[in-house]
Amino acid sequence: MHKWLEKFLLERELVQRVIFRMSVLYPGSRRKIMDETKKLLAVKAIISIAAFIFLISFEMSLYWITLAAVLVPVINGAYEAHVYSKINIRLLEQFEDFLNDMVFQYRYCNNLEEALADTIMNARPEMSMHGNLINELLSKDDYEETIEYYKSICPDSYFLMFFSMCYMVKTEGDKADEGGSVFINNLNMLIADINDEINLSAKTDNAFSGLFMVTLIPLFAMKPMEQWAVGNVPGLAAHYESSAGVMGTIIVSLLSIIIFAMIKKMKYPYVKYAKKSRLIELLTYGNDENGAYAVTVAAIQNALINRRYPQYSRLAALLGKTCANVNVREFKTKQVLCCIVGGLMILLIGAEVSMHPMVRAGTAAAGAVAGYWGPWFAMAFSFEAVKNNIMNEVIRLQATVQMCMYQDGIDVPGILSHMEMVAVYFKNALAKTIDGYDGDGIQALEELKTGEYNKSFLRLVDGLAACDVLPVPLAFANIGREREFEIGKQKIREDKVLDNKSAVAKFVAFIPMMAAILLKLILPFVMEGMNSLMAFSSEFQM
Repeated sequence: MHKWLEKFLLERELVQRVIFRMSVLYPGSRRKIMDETKKLLAVKAIISIAAFIFLISFEMSLYWITLAAVLVPVINGAYEAHVYSKINIRLLEQFEDFLNDMVFQYRYCNNLEEALADTIMNARPEMSMHGNLINELLSKDDYEETIEYYKSICPDSYFLMFFSMCYMVKTEGDKADEGGSVFINNLNMLIADINDEINLSAKTDNAFSGLFMVTLIPLFAMKPMEQWAVGNVPGLAAHYESSAGVMGTIIVSLLSIIIFAMIKKMKYPYVKYAKKSRLIELLTYGNDENGAYAVTVAAIQNALINRRYPQYSRLAALLGKTCANVNVREFKTKQVLCCIVGGLMILLIGAEVSMHPMVRAGTAAAGAVAGYWGPWFAMAFSFEAVKNNIMNEVIRLQATVQMCMYQDGIDVPGILSHMEMVAVYFKNALAKTIDGYDGDGIQALEELKTGEYNKSFLRLVDGLAACDVLPVPLAFANIGREREFEIGKQKIREDKVLDNKSAVAKFVAFIPMMAAILLKLILPFVMEGMNSLMAFSSEFQM
């Protein structure tokens, strides 16, 4: 099936994206990757066909066909994110068991290679694949090249941190502090972080349980509502077929789709691994056959960027902090594409409704504006979600410093490089600091603090600056206690944020249903009652 789908551009992008994501979760097993890809594509195909047939069975019109064409990718996107999340949590649960076994094996033999081999042998199949990949990469000599490669394919920062720990022990040997083996202490710290992540995921699933279905029910319930109403009051048929009735249907549909997308963003703020859209790349850069088009588009984009450079610079920073898989040029292309599609869709739908031409044009213009700003609002929404996760990232950065502070010969650029590996929100700022550190290290660290207000992060940067005059372990002597304190506060903060997100999601999830009841039942019945009353009053007066 996937080979047939790959003949078409959009379907090829879908297949390649799924294969890429599965290759991250199941490294080294082509058969497992293809089996999981086929399973996911088969379920998505069933969902697509069922939703499409169910919607157009109400009415074979341009509106319902368009609605089905828009809704199917939205539902499939949420299902795909759900599948990846479940697989990732299952992998983290296996990884937690793997690390606990690693601690036991390492205590027993005090040899990294032997402990890792024995742990891989006892691991469950999926984790065994990752263990074998890590073991293979540890045998390579070029650390920089190896770590860059593993950064591009590792499932998440926890695996990357474990790989870095193992590489340090392999090359520098284990160290000892007041708590015993640094490697074992780091492993225990990583186990605790993974356990917290698993627990938070379980709480999130419970908080958002059933909300996707509640949001979509009005889409599938509108026509049955109309049929029931017309069966009881035949005069309502004229209302549902009028411009007001059709606009009510459009409003409920838009509310359902927009709120569905909002809840998806709240539950799955961002996806680490996302392949670039080939369609967006073609529209942005063209290809070898249409060089004139590429030159023209590039010239227009360069002129716009040069004219509003500060604005585009801020946009680039936001895209970087939200793990977006597009750059500024591609993002603007996406906005223009959504603008055109939004305007045309509303225009085509409006052609079926007996509206005044000016009203139809205004509605289409509103759809185009909404389409243009839709990607921006989605990106801003993701940025807010990432901001709520800043403290978790700072805690990861503290753990990274703890992991490498006892390494022989470690210096500030080395610590910054390890921090940059696991960063999301601070990634671009850390990369810029690394590039500028050779010139004036203290100045580069001061610039890293510019615009940042998280006190724990600022203390980390101050510790890095202190390494200029103090040994690294002494500069970060209190980092362990600080991290424990921050973890306790973060758990309370996460519970509060999750409660707030859950409350907002539960409120907005019922808005489409309330809108459907209001626009499809209450108002039509009230209007029909008033019309009947007025007709009766006119007859009585006569």
